[in-house]
Amino acid sequence: MMDENSITSDQIRVEISGLLTRRHRLVGGGLVVGELTFGPGLVVPYTDAEGRQGRMERASLWRGEHRLRKGDRVVASALVRPLRRRTEVRFGERTFTLYPRDFWLRDWELENEEGKTVLAAQRVGWGQTEIAILDPVDSDLVAFAYYLALVRRRAARRTRLG
Repeated sequence: MMDENSITSDQIRVEISGLLTRRHRLVGGGLVVGELTFGPGLVVPYTDAEGRQGRMERASLWRGEHRLRKGDRVVASALVRPLRRRTEVRFGERTFTLYPRDFWLRDWELENEEGKTVLAAQRVGWGQTEIAILDPVDSDLVAFAYYLALVRRRAARRTRLG
């Protein structure tokens, strides 16, 4: 789906700042294409490239359903299942699959319905991530996939430590 929010830049860098409230800025081609603000709670405020506000949220404590909302509209959703490595991501009318490429959940790929990888996220240092855009993709989908990968990695880390 190509529109005004489509990213064609081949590389996005995630810049992280803050201590208690952590801002994750997705920067591609020198421009901020999205920003997520992680703090306490289940809701992560999100700002897209045009400055429109949204939020990424876990729909309930009991289910692993996550959503990207802009106003009252659900833009994307995913059901994260604890024992499954692959996560189905619904974005508009399309379905994508997000999955880790390694055991430690540091590197991730997002595939479209045809099985073609559209983006690959890779940890390149302490708290640093680079996202390779392999096919034009919507910036909201990139941000939501990054959010899901981060949530999954944090949950796995808590489980290994607990």
